[in-house]
Amino acid sequence: MGDDRKADYEMAPTSDPENPDPPAEKAELQTQDDGDDQQWSGLGKEELLRVANTPAWNWTRNILLILFWVAWILMLVIAIILVVKAPSCPDLEWYQESSMYGVNVRSFQDSDGDGIGDLNGLKNRIAKIKEDFGAENVILSPIFKQAANTTLEANFGYNIVNFTDVDPALGTLEDFKSLIEQIQINGMHIVLEFVPNHSSDKHEWFVESSKSLDNEYRDFYTWAPGSGSGPPNDWKNYKGESAWTQLGEQYYYHFYESTQPDLNFRNANVTAKIKEAMNFWLSTYKVDGFVIVDADRLLEGPITTSLGRKRRQVVTDVTTMLTDMTTTMEPGMEGEPGMEGEPGVGEGDVDPSSEPKPETNPSGGNGMADYVQYSTMGSDGGLSEAAQGVLDELYSVMEANSYLGKFRVFIPQHSGDLEQNVLYQKEGWRGFPSSLSFANQIGASTDSYMIKDHITKLIDAKAKAGKSDLWDSWMIGHAGISRLASRAGNSARALTMLLYTLPGTPMPFYGDELGLKNLSSGVSPQLAPYPWDSSSSGGFTTGNGTDPWQDVVEDLETINAETQATTDGSFLKFVQNLSEYSSKPSIAAGSFNITSMNVNFFSYIRSFPEWPKFVVAINLNDEKVNDISVLEKKQMGKVVLSASGTMMDEMVDLTQLSLDTNDAYLIELEECETCLF
Repeated sequence: MGDDRKADYEMAPTSDPENPDPPAEKAELQTQDDGDDQQWSGLGKEELLRVANTPAWNWTRNILLILFWVAWILMLVIAIILVVKAPSCPDLEWYQESSMYGVNVRSFQDSDGDGIGDLNGLKNRIAKIKEDFGAENVILSPIFKQAANTTLEANFGYNIVNFTDVDPALGTLEDFKSLIEQIQINGMHIVLEFVPNHSSDKHEWFVESSKSLDNEYRDFYTWAPGSGSGPPNDWKNYKGESAWTQLGEQYYYHFYESTQPDLNFRNANVTAKIKEAMNFWLSTYKVDGFVIVDADRLLEGPITTSLGRKRRQVVTDVTTMLTDMTTTMEPGMEGEPGMEGEPGVGEGDVDPSSEPKPETNPSGGNGMADYVQYSTMGSDGGLSEAAQGVLDELYSVMEANSYLGKFRVFIPQHSGDLEQNVLYQKEGWRGFPSSLSFANQIGASTDSYMIKDHITKLIDAKAKAGKSDLWDSWMIGHAGISRLASRAGNSARALTMLLYTLPGTPMPFYGDELGLKNLSSGVSPQLAPYPWDSSSSGGFTTGNGTDPWQDVVEDLETINAETQATTDGSFLKFVQNLSEYSSKPSIAAGSFNITSMNVNFFSYIRSFPEWPKFVVAINLNDEKVNDISVLEKKQMGKVVLSASGTMMDEMVDLTQLSLDTNDAYLIELEECETCLF
């Protein structure tokens, strides 16, 4: 029937007899050469639909539709295969993806010609830190307002009279705001070293505290009456001298100088004030986190005098502290928390004839063994409930100022050995602990066994505490010790490779990327002004006739950033390459396994699924090592970086590896399906 209708339409007249001149449109159709087009002209919608339903057209449409869906499904399958086959990247936070570069602000760059580094100088150099030093995160030395009599010696930054202002020597709050803007423009992050342990004796809190026994600020600090004709007890300061200084009728406690009285974190009002200061920097200026300096010294134990009496210390609203203190009460004091809620000083009487009782809490770790006043650890070997309570309170400020895509980092810094990192790690915290001890013990006599001992103790302690998956950090230089290049000598580069390839965040100290050494003289020889170029002031200051606050390095011709940035084999070039490799998945987030060692040779492998694996081999000896078996089975690898600059891109056999003196290799392994790592 469809054919009959087609024939009928074909025989239909193409012109109106009464109107021999057809419309222009019909005339045009009649003159078309394409017979197919002409045969369907003039059909209405219904007729076209009937024709389209013929078997031939149905088959054509169905075949095309099937081909479309087959192609679409095929592309989908290919895309899924590509996604599945592509190696997965580690899921890291910003503070885990790049090193954290420690800057001493007054030694970095002077912008106003007074010879002292400042915030504007740092702002002008901030892009260099990312582009030339390979660090996307910056840690600033304490910038808070100092007491008027504070000099530029090592105490600068620690005699704080205002926790929410910048010291005038470094700039203003507006300068800090401008620095933050530059940090953000460069896609970087900024962390402040925060010093909550103590204040200056010129701080308004201490000035008020020292006025009378019943002053509302009295218990912001630790005060106690003397014992006999001397201090309350034999607590020692960092110098090994008495940690007490008399002022009026009583003594106040200070772990550092007498001008730096310790704040009393058993008083919840102190915790609240410090939290307000932290919130100021987080909410107003959007800093990305804090290093909590002296996290292991925030909480002193109850004061046991030489007469066997405990001074009651005020605590309000912090239940965890009350619970902790109850566990340390002496016999006969059951039912009392060992403290008063009222301001002022009181004493809980016990048997006056009793012998002095030692503190029951262990000390805070290596470097703290003689400081029995610190109640960092609890009876179970973990952080004491009171100390954990203080850190939880401080961390809560970070949490309150974090949101999706903008997490603040919390870095409790302590002086204990690496294994005590577990005391300052907590599930759910965003951040990591920082130990000064490892850096303090790095020197010319450092050997492989010492390094292995630190690392394995940390790994074992984390496993025992159920914290194996929590993040760590590494530091081999800081403001309180001699320069790495001065301490470690020829091993400085090899140890720098160690820093950047261990599991965790590397925390390099400014100038170490140049091999900067101690000054031969000066008030702080480890804090030399940064040498940017080979000019007389090293490019540190533009002052006319104003010298830097202390001398610049002597060998400016070679130890300066400008020269080393363009010199193959320089320390800076080495660090630039190291920084690049440290972001590779296997090194940034891979597993860590020690593969071989002797007294001066140390090797380990870093591995992340489906990504290239790396072996790090370090020789800390002044003699060459030969034919060391790094892996049990024969395996080849390419030396992608070496501390000495030799053997670059050379293939080496990991069962017969040789290294020159004080050298280190970063070796990328070939694909190996049978290798057991």
